[in-house]
Amino acid sequence: MIEPDEMAAQLDGATTVRPVKTRTPRRKRRNMLLPVLALVLVIAAVAFAVWAARGPKTAAAKYSTAQATKDTLVVSVSASGNIVVKNEKAVQPEVSGTVKSLKVKLGQRVKKGQILYTISNPDLTTAIINARGQRRQADQGVQRAKISLLQAQQARDALDSRPANNPASDTDISIADKQIAAAETGVAAAEDSYSAADVSYQAAKDDAANRTVRAPISGYITTLSLEEGDSASGSSSASNGSSSNAAAAASSSSSSSSSSSSSGSLVISDFSSMLARVQVNEADLPNVKIGQKASLTFDAIDGLQLTGKVVQVALTGTNSQGVVTYDVDIKPTSLDKRVKPNMSVNAAITTAVKPNAVLVPNAAVKSDTTGSYVQVLGSDGTPQRVDVTAGASNDTYTEIVEGVAEGQSVVTVNLSQSSSSSRSGFGAMGGGGGGARMMFGGGGK
Repeated sequence: MIEPDEMAAQLDGATTVRPVKTRTPRRKRRNMLLPVLALVLVIAAVAFAVWAARGPKTAAAKYSTAQATKDTLVVSVSASGNIVVKNEKAVQPEVSGTVKSLKVKLGQRVKKGQILYTISNPDLTTAIINARGQRRQADQGVQRAKISLLQAQQARDALDSRPANNPASDTDISIADKQIAAAETGVAAAEDSYSAADVSYQAAKDDAANRTVRAPISGYITTLSLEEGDSASGSSSASNGSSSNAAAAASSSSSSSSSSSSSGSLVISDFSSMLARVQVNEADLPNVKIGQKASLTFDAIDGLQLTGKVVQVALTGTNSQGVVTYDVDIKPTSLDKRVKPNMSVNAAITTAVKPNAVLVPNAAVKSDTTGSYVQVLGSDGTPQRVDVTAGASNDTYTEIVEGVAEGQSVVTVNLSQSSSSSRSGFGAMGGGGGGARMMFGGGGK
C-alpha cells in the first residue's frame, strides 16, 4: 500500500518538466556547407590558373637511330602463278575408224613410240589392194608405151638402112619421126600415171600403218576419256585415191554405231617439263631477264623451297581490271614428287646482287625536290640533313652510293613526345573534376 507521502512524491516527479533537445533544420545545414564548397572551388580555380600560366611542358626530342652497315644487298621481284607442263601432247589418230585394243589407262607412264590403241577400218586394207592394182596397171602401161617407142625407133632405123638404089622417101621418114615423138610422149604420160598410182599406194600403206596409234612423247596419261568401240576422227587423210574415200566411209559407218568421239580425249604430259609460270607486274618487268635465279615456294607444301632460273619472258601482257602483268616462266633446277601441275606457286626472282654495299634502313632515306638525304644527330642532339646518292633497294634496306660511311648513325624514327601527350595529364585532372561533381550530386540529396 502506497503511503500518502510516497504518492505525493511520485506526483511531484510526474509533473517535473525535462529539457528537450532541438534539431537544426535541414535548410540551415545546407547553408553551413556553402562556405566550405565555395572554398573548394576557389582552391581549384587557383590551381588551374597556376597550371595554365606555366603551360604544358614539352618533352625533349628523342630519335631512334641505326648504323650504316656494309653487306650484300639482294634485290628481288615477287610474283605468283601456277605450275604448268611445258611439254604436253593431245593424241589424235591420223585415220578415222573405231577404237580397238586400248592398251593404256589413266595415270599410266608411257614411253615415246609405245602403242596406245589401234583403229579398226577394213576399208583401209581394201584401199591398199586397190591402190596396188592401179599401180600395177600403170606399170603395165609404162611397159607398153616403151614397147611402142622401141617399135617406132626400129621402124625409123629400117628406113635409114635401106639400100641407096631404093632409099626411103621423105614422107616415110617424116611419118617415122612423128611416130617416135608420139611414142616418147606416151612413155612420159605412162610414167606420170605410174608415179601418181605409186603415191596413192604409198598413202594407202601409210594410212593402214597409222591404224596403230603410238605415244608421240614420253610421259603420263593425264587425260583418257575414250573406250574401245568409240569413234575416232582422223586428223588427216590421203591426198587422193580410194584411201581417202575408204577413210571417210569407215568414219561414217563407225560413227553410226558409236556414242562418243575420241578426238582430243587422250593427253600425255611430260612432268619433267614442269615449270612455274608467274605473272610479273609491268612495273617490275624491266628488271626481269632470262637466266636470272629465282626461289620457289608452294602454298600447298609447307617448308618446300626450290631454286630455278628464268627461261622465258612473255612479249605481250594481260590487262585485268587495269592491272597489266606478263607471264614469266621459271624452270626449277630439280623437281619434288609432291609438286603437281596447276599448283599455286610463289616466286622471288633475284634481279640484282650488290656485294659490299653500304646499307641503311629504308626508313632513314628521305627525298624532296633537291634529291635524297638522310639525317644524322649533331653534337647538340638535333638532326642534321646529309645529302646522299641512293642506289638499289629491297623491302628492308637501301644502298647508299655516296654520302654515308659504314658505321655512321642515321635517324630512322622521331620518338619525341608531342604536346598533346602532356595535355592528356589535364584530362586526368578533368576526371577528378568529375569526381567533385559526383560529390556535389550526392550532397544534393
